[in-house]
Amino acid sequence: MTAQNGEANDTESAKAESNDVGGVRKAVFFLDANIALHYQRLDQIKWTDITDAPKIEIVLCAIFFKELEEAKSLHDSKKIRHRAGAYIGWLLDKFEHPLITDRVSLVFLPNEPRISFKAHQLDPTIGDDRLIASVIEYCENNPNQPVDVLTADSGVIFKLKFRRIGATGFPDSYKLTEVDPVEQELKLVKAQLAQHLNRQPKLQLSFDEGRGHLSVERKPPRKDVADIVENRLSIIKKKHPLFAIIDNNAASAANTDSPVFGHIKNGPFDIRKFELSPTGMMKYENQRSEAKNQELRKFYREYEVYLLDLLAYQERLNAVIPLQLFLANQNGTAPANRIEIFVECGDELSFSDTEKIGILPKAPTPPRRSDSLIDAWNSPPPFLHNFRTMADVMRENAPDRDKLEVSRRTVKFFITHLKHKQSRSLDLIYLDFGSIDRLRNVTLEYQLHAPEIIEPVKGSLHLRVE
Repeated sequence: MTAQNGEANDTESAKAESNDVGGVRKAVFFLDANIALHYQRLDQIKWTDITDAPKIEIVLCAIFFKELEEAKSLHDSKKIRHRAGAYIGWLLDKFEHPLITDRVSLVFLPNEPRISFKAHQLDPTIGDDRLIASVIEYCENNPNQPVDVLTADSGVIFKLKFRRIGATGFPDSYKLTEVDPVEQELKLVKAQLAQHLNRQPKLQLSFDEGRGHLSVERKPPRKDVADIVENRLSIIKKKHPLFAIIDNNAASAANTDSPVFGHIKNGPFDIRKFELSPTGMMKYENQRSEAKNQELRKFYREYEVYLLDLLAYQERLNAVIPLQLFLANQNGTAPANRIEIFVECGDELSFSDTEKIGILPKAPTPPRRSDSLIDAWNSPPPFLHNFRTMADVMRENAPDRDKLEVSRRTVKFFITHLKHKQSRSLDLIYLDFGSIDRLRNVTLEYQLHAPEIIEPVKGSLHLRVE
């Protein structure tokens, strides 16, 4: 290379050549990477604007190529990355033919400097210091050769001046345009996006108190079913006892004015009109009581079956976990509107909007102890309890109102509005495991959508069974 050839010249020839050009044999410049990245290429420079020396050597050291490679791969600007790659390709083409012009040539120094960085107060981990170390080593090997550094880095210039090494830059007329229209537009879009992101709701779905997990206790199966049925059935039998059967001796001594027959005389008809004897009245009452007792015994059997079904139903409900979810916009800087919340469960599970699973066992109706028709009016007709008003109809058909849609695996909440720095509870939903034996830890996946949010918010809720 040119540098090695120049170093081979003896002192006499160097002095003779120097005398031919006003005492300066040649001009040597170490090139800093920022010049390559931000100024025109070396073959596009009018070198008489830089130096009057008849011969110019541009030294490219190892740290120069390393910084160009880093710029090619890591620089924020696409334009700079492309420029660094193109510059490296141009230099590789020049490796075998380093002449740029008749008076300007390239010198490649591929090896790192071997001088003591510590002795020169330099840090080998800093690129600028490695460039300065290369210059110092070159000067020590060529003590009679003046050396400058082509750089536009003020930090490098300061370090060079401290060590009395020359620093030279290119005129501003050679500086390249840094504004890339595409990148400038991209930066503008990024700035607008950042501004928008700072003014948007930040929604979060959780259990109570912002927690992403909920612990529930597994209830053990009942072992006292027989005792519960027996106790409840005894209460029912006391509340609805069997009718007494009147024996013959009591009937022969009784008269129609006794309390035993009082309810007969005060019933829907007065049997005294039929002029029955006490014995006839007793037979009538015993027949009537025995018929009622048959109804009561049937009622007891039905009620026992009902209690067993009810306990089994309650046992089944232990596999249904109520889930109270909360939607928060605590950290958002804007309200959210028309929020859609989707929650999904596993294949073997199912959602419900009610705690009831299947058909709730219905208690049998006890037989009436009186024939009076007045008893039928003790409670209002059942249709009055479920009467829907016009307000109910209008509220249910309103286009913008909070809604809940439940399918087997998915629950969808629709929330019309949620202000920032607020949270609210959602409608209670239920997760059905099918049976107590199938209770286990599960993860529920959710997504939150709103017009003010660019990307849907995704997350998980964890249910732990203890």
